[in-house]
Amino acid sequence: MPEERKVLWKVATIVMTALAALFIAKAGIPAIDFPCALLCALASTAVVESQRNLGKFSLGFRKGLLRAATRLASGIPAALAGGLFLSAVASMARGAADSFAQQPSQGHALADARDAVVAGLVLLAASLRVFRGLQFRALMIDEPRKAAFALIVKRRFVARCDAECFLFEAGVMIVSLCCASSLAGLAKMLFKALAP
Repeated sequence: MPEERKVLWKVATIVMTALAALFIAKAGIPAIDFPCALLCALASTAVVESQRNLGKFSLGFRKGLLRAATRLASGIPAALAGGLFLSAVASMARGAADSFAQQPSQGHALADARDAVVAGLVLLAASLRVFRGLQFRALMIDEPRKAAFALIVKRRFVARCDAECFLFEAGVMIVSLCCASSLAGLAKMLFKALAP
């Protein structure tokens, strides 16, 4: 494939991924939709470029590109899991706050404030205990990073024809679009849980 077509193909895939992410990942809030689309385009571009002919790049650039691809590929599941956990905690806190708001006040503002603070501290302590018990770092950060490193760095994709190259890039795009859609949906859920 001539160099001009390669450059056009790269630009077209980045633009298609970003536009598809804007249409697919809908939180309904532009401040969330645009970063999700940008993250999706960056992640798919980094993964695809890390698998192309890297012989023409310097060693420092190759290391940086591979590092960015593995961090993006492993950071998205961690963000999803952390967001789901925060959403659950926010939902519990919202329920506790609503419960306190519905209880009739006995005219003792200090006692009501004390009860609310104690309930908040108990909720925080329970959330931290559950978070530690889930072994979040091992499950959602370390394991995806090892898997992404094994897939991106240790095992190179070798395409024997243009169709295989296209299918690989389409697969990476679809996975990144699914992640962007999940992130946008999670952000929307968090905003609903935290909104008054």
